[in-house]
Amino acid sequence: MIRFNRNTELDSAMKNLILSMVEVNEYLTTILNYTERVLTPQKEKELIEILKKYKVPHDGLKYDLKILTENPYFRDIKLDSVDSETVKYEKAFIKKRTLMSMDFHQPMGKYLFHHHPIGYFEEDVHLPVLKEGDKVWMSPVISELASMGDGINKGHGKCMTMGLGIGVLPYLWLLKDEVDSVTIVEFNKEVIDLIEDYMPDVLLRL
Repeated sequence: MIRFNRNTELDSAMKNLILSMVEVNEYLTTILNYTERVLTPQKEKELIEILKKYKVPHDGLKYDLKILTENPYFRDIKLDSVDSETVKYEKAFIKKRTLMSMDFHQPMGKYLFHHHPIGYFEEDVHLPVLKEGDKVWMSPVISELASMGDGINKGHGKCMTMGLGIGVLPYLWLLKDEVDSVTIVEFNKEVIDLIEDYMPDVLLRL
């Protein structure tokens, strides 16, 4: 006969795991009432209290727009509205003080609780976006740039990436002296044509 003994450490871990699932669900549900909306001073005070409650970092909700404007891609790539049968490149308008995700999820503690750093700009922002149909496929928002940071820094020699998007990663790679060439695997020829037709000559090295 097999007998299983209770394990207090395992019981405690499972309990904490379940509690963290409940807590992160409550937190994310609450935060959704604020994201992608203009954050008034009163709403900002409410939001900070929520972040404090869940012990989420809350200093510095206001981001410096230079993070975008001084990024080489954001600074150099100036495209007008471009349409094809499957893709569209256009400018999206984000009103000042609109709360948005500024990075991908950050874990907190041992269990499942995590948060997405959020913030806003004190100025209106026009962001280039690539759409397939009505769906935004890619845009050089801070979260995208942050996610590429490690890959950009490590890029050297012959680099390869899966998917062209709007060419942020290849462009930033090709500005580096350490990068000889970039190979891209992309199945949508219209995306390739868009980049080749409208981007600076540096991308002709692809």
